[in-house]
Amino acid sequence: MAMLLQNESIIIMMPSSEILPKCRIIGPEQIKDSDVTGYYTDDHEDKKQNIANFFSDSSLKFKISAQKVAEYKKLIIAYVFPKRELFANKMDTFLMLTDYFSSKDIEIPKMFFGGKTGRYLKFDNTNDDSKKFKEIIYDGVSNIIIEKREDCYLVYPKLRDDFFRTLNLDINELSNEVEPDEKASFGENKIYYGTPGCGKSYFIKHTILGDVPKENIFRTTFYPDYANSDFVGQIMPQVKKIPSESEPTKFIDSVTYSPVPGPFALALKRARECNSMVYLVIEEINRGNASSIFGDIFQLLDRNKDPNLDNYSESEYAIKNLILADYFGVDRNTDFIIPSNLTILATMNTSDQNVFSLDTAFKRRWNFEQIPNDVSKCPYRGYFVPNTNCTWERFLKVVNDSIVMYQSSNSSSEDKQLGVFFVDASNLLLQVGKDDLKAKLFAYKVLEYLWDDVFKFSRGEVFDTEMYPTLEKLVKGFCESSDSLDIFNGGTIKFD
Repeated sequence: MAMLLQNESIIIMMPSSEILPKCRIIGPEQIKDSDVTGYYTDDHEDKKQNIANFFSDSSLKFKISAQKVAEYKKLIIAYVFPKRELFANKMDTFLMLTDYFSSKDIEIPKMFFGGKTGRYLKFDNTNDDSKKFKEIIYDGVSNIIIEKREDCYLVYPKLRDDFFRTLNLDINELSNEVEPDEKASFGENKIYYGTPGCGKSYFIKHTILGDVPKENIFRTTFYPDYANSDFVGQIMPQVKKIPSESEPTKFIDSVTYSPVPGPFALALKRARECNSMVYLVIEEINRGNASSIFGDIFQLLDRNKDPNLDNYSESEYAIKNLILADYFGVDRNTDFIIPSNLTILATMNTSDQNVFSLDTAFKRRWNFEQIPNDVSKCPYRGYFVPNTNCTWERFLKVVNDSIVMYQSSNSSSEDKQLGVFFVDASNLLLQVGKDDLKAKLFAYKVLEYLWDDVFKFSRGEVFDTEMYPTLEKLVKGFCESSDSLDIFNGGTIKFD
């Protein structure tokens, strides 16, 4: 396993023997430990020194790139997994680990030079994340890339050029528009949840769907009056012009009835037409009655979980649906399933009031992932709350720490914390200053939430309710006070 230094990148070239052109996949557990504990630099002193110089900046941390792992996962699913009968690795382990690394950039210990002559670059095998990362590297089709950035050494896997050449594909021209020979598998039902404003929709859009063609993405939002007919489709009257029987040169209005598809039917149609992965995104899944909205589609959420079967990740049970049959123009006795290349993603705020709860039978058919409320991901965390000398980052920390402490003895819970994107940059100031308009916008977003939701039954423990007994007066005080943070009484929330 040699190393190649190119500009500001190191390429760790993994083994290719017995792999190409057969594309048979070999996993780390099938290679002797000595083969995977270190990556060969070179015997030539000048080349060893160049690599050493590449890693000379001791201030830079090593981070595994979530975005690059997500891109790698998509390509593996599209081009490698269809040859799964030749695999030696377990695909379910790969999916679990790539999901783990795709959620956020993960820092790992710095690589180091080992061996008697220091000819090998090594990961720290005592670190769990380092060990997990090596398990997603498919020898024979993958390389490890280390990019030197201004703020870190970025580590990620990448499919080998020669693997694509065996498929007659040009890696430089490769895009998601290249259709796989077989349907993508590993479609899933997954709900992303977290505090209000933690970035759930942003994560789905930029991390999961960043490179997915627009025609493969379908979106909808649930709300209290949203119904199965909105989601799946319904028969609707349509007025058409037809020739008059008595006077063929004249046209008259005629009412006909035809199926109008909802987002589920549209996504299903696209998935049946192509082999690439298709995504149906449901925002705010618990703001509507999800069980009622899905109706008999609920049965299709049970997917085949055995990756060794050809119908892996398809619906385990089929249904008959008149609306779908009419829309697709097939016999009404036709069976419908969710195919393996249709993934359903949803977002959910668990702290919202007056929303529908998801019952156990519905929830067990979904995978769940919490989006961390990570302030380091907020590009404007250093901006200032209007009319204060407090940054948005500090405001979040003080308020959220107080919410977590408060919930230990009250009915509130930590999922009521403020998300890092609860307000956007337009509600904050680049530097300390007074801006009554932005202060008012900030107050009605943040203070109203704290007043009416989080501390609804204990406002006096948080705010100076003697001076500000109503929300209107609280907002006015926040905008007009010389220090807007004076509205807090120094009890539960303290900025000292």
